[in-house]
Amino acid sequence: MASLSRRTFLVTAGAVGAGIVLVACGSDDSGASIPTADVGSASGTGDANRPNRVLVRFAADGVLAAGMPQRIAVGLADADGLLLVDTAPQITLQVVTEDGKPVGAPLTVDRHAQDLPRPYYPVLTNIADPGTYGLVGTVDGVQVSTAFSILEPDKVPVPKPGDQMVPVDTPTTANSQGVNPICTREPECDLHELALTDALKAGKPVAFLIATPAYCQTAACGPVLDVLLGQQSAFGGKVEMVHAEVYTDSSLKSTTRAVDDYHLSFEPVLFLAGADGVIQARLDSIFDTKELNEALTKLTS
Repeated sequence: MASLSRRTFLVTAGAVGAGIVLVACGSDDSGASIPTADVGSASGTGDANRPNRVLVRFAADGVLAAGMPQRIAVGLADADGLLLVDTAPQITLQVVTEDGKPVGAPLTVDRHAQDLPRPYYPVLTNIADPGTYGLVGTVDGVQVSTAFSILEPDKVPVPKPGDQMVPVDTPTTANSQGVNPICTREPECDLHELALTDALKAGKPVAFLIATPAYCQTAACGPVLDVLLGQQSAFGGKVEMVHAEVYTDSSLKSTTRAVDDYHLSFEPVLFLAGADGVIQARLDSIFDTKELNEALTKLTS
């Protein structure tokens, strides 16, 4: 397993604005865009016949908590920052500390892309101590890496597994709550019949997706909403599914209560909660049919 030099680690950790902008969501009260997430950079180069590779983190930083299972979705891009579609069935990555010490065993992660236009690799870890960490590996003979932060649980603003869902009167077809449109999918999805507050009172598990298909800066919102809709036939009677938009209107100057109350700085995100309203899983930024089906099966078992 390749190691990560301190210099490379620090360059990767500070890559905001230097790499691919993949995750963005909403605006602050002044109308300025909420800061986008950074991405990792390749820490090595290939030879003349081998293209470079970049390990891309598909999520905002500062949203992962110590002492609990974490999901970090990553992908691969070329040296020009273009996401790769034809990628390996598996990649192996090692979590390392800031000074390059391995944390746990190497992780071999399957490629996911069922019903999605782009592949990704969901890395599952459980890191006990807060700090800055890296994921490092070798892809096509090239060392790649990306950095991420683990925070004290009470410092993570976004609700996480183990937290209670935040009840929000999300817009419905009967009451738009001043949001127009309540769904930017074409055609509008049917996950706006029930507000989240009512879904949480229904005595069933809840799948709550915050995403904006029309204005998503990652082009992932529409595909993951379709992935969720594709599970209605199997789980519609067992799980209350609710979709909420990111923006209150097409000006994109203000965000919805769902974004504000859930303290989101990225999109899309899916919260999966049990009938008691406790979040059991959070799928950040991207998920495919296989991963969602497995998560919903676990949620309803």
